[in-house]
Amino acid sequence: MEKLHCCMWLFVFFSFAYSKIIINELSVPKSIPLNGTIEIIDLDCKFQTVNESGIEVKWFFNGEYEQIYQWVPGYNDSRTAMGILKDRLDPKFKVTNNSDTEYRGFRITDIVRELTGNYTCKISGETDEASKTKQMVIYSPAKSGINFILNNNEFIICSGNGLYPEPEVDFYILQGNGTKIDINEDQNIEVDEDGYYNINATHDITEYNHSSTGSITFICNISIPGTDYFLFKEIVNIGNNSGIPQLSTSLLAIFISILVLLY
Repeated sequence: MEKLHCCMWLFVFFSFAYSKIIINELSVPKSIPLNGTIEIIDLDCKFQTVNESGIEVKWFFNGEYEQIYQWVPGYNDSRTAMGILKDRLDPKFKVTNNSDTEYRGFRITDIVRELTGNYTCKISGETDEASKTKQMVIYSPAKSGINFILNNNEFIICSGNGLYPEPEVDFYILQGNGTKIDINEDQNIEVDEDGYYNINATHDITEYNHSSTGSITFICNISIPGTDYFLFKEIVNIGNNSGIPQLSTSLLAIFISILVLLY
């Protein structure tokens, strides 16, 4: 009897020791444009279990304090969306046709910018749990693209309107050999009544002596952190305030000689 109890305890011990939950892949889009080109978003949490029971699938938004989704495999009526996902999911969508994994993820059908944030999938069992987190950014491109102008050969001004979330501006000079030189800009960022960002950045270029340095290419790049979205525009300023390159003394002499011969 003692040997039987000993074997049972060893079996339980090794079963617990080899119980494991693994999240193989967390599928969350990096960024989604809020311009009507994408109408649905699928999120998935691919996991596997070893000698584990009592599985629960939970999703959280911006940490583990705001739960937004829950499902218990084998109990489809336990599938619940809450918080920012409430009334935003496709009720018929299944990630797989396997009853153990079919609702481990979900499909969002109502896309709004408030969905921007960190998404955590947490798989729990009786003896083990695992979690992974990824960020998703729902962004709004600039309503009218990028505006980049040279004002009276004194300032370069770069602006963009209607962006979300808060954008970043990067000014730099591109030399003929491809070298990039960062320059500072004064930024003014405003939020309109609808929560979109309008950005205006300026840089004083009077410090550059164009007559001696020749043409300069000024570049403005507006981007949204966490996305691949960016706007790019350049201005080639050839200096001398006139916008026309100056002829060298020798070329000017040749030009005058030709005119004399013609007349």
